[in-house]
Amino acid sequence: MTPFVILIAGMPRSGSTWQFNAARLILNRKHPAIFSGWCADYDPATKEPVHLVKVHTPEQVRFDYSLVLTTKRDLLECIGSSKRMGWLKDDNFFVQVLMQMHLYNYWNDRTTLETDYLTIKNNPQRAILDISKVLEVDITAGEAGEISDRINNIAPPDPDAIKPHRYDRVTLLHPKHISENEPARLTEEQRRIFAEQFSYWK
Repeated sequence: MTPFVILIAGMPRSGSTWQFNAARLILNRKHPAIFSGWCADYDPATKEPVHLVKVHTPEQVRFDYSLVLTTKRDLLECIGSSKRMGWLKDDNFFVQVLMQMHLYNYWNDRTTLETDYLTIKNNPQRAILDISKVLEVDITAGEAGEISDRINNIAPPDPDAIKPHRYDRVTLLHPKHISENEPARLTEEQRRIFAEQFSYWK
């Protein structure tokens, strides 16, 4: 039997881990068994009928898939958040911007549903209901609220508890994954470069 493979794809730090967990919890309500995880942990031969796989780059997808879900967040917020995580450095800011744009455009051409980061923050139940509709899982507004609460209660893992991995293999959260009050991570020079070189980006 050919599995139904769903990709959670998009720019890093754009809300894709939240979308992954929302989709995972929605699918669990309909399917007794699914595979859900990061692409590096994925074996396409796994026997579950539904596979939920999180990726970021096209090169990480070496298997067939049926559906793509993506997220969208302000580009500079994504880059600033990646810097907070220690994933990006100042000396290649221009390249980072171009890579994020490339990833967004690539997946935007293939997505069935794009979830906006502001919707995730301000109306998560709406985002969950939209995802459930695309996944063809009927849930009520109350159930969407329950799923939202479950996601909010997921804590970033302790680094020692997930070794040798860098992330929790169920939720895909990293240590320090969530910050409610992120400090400004971009310099005024970087913001100036973005305003001058990428003013066309919406």
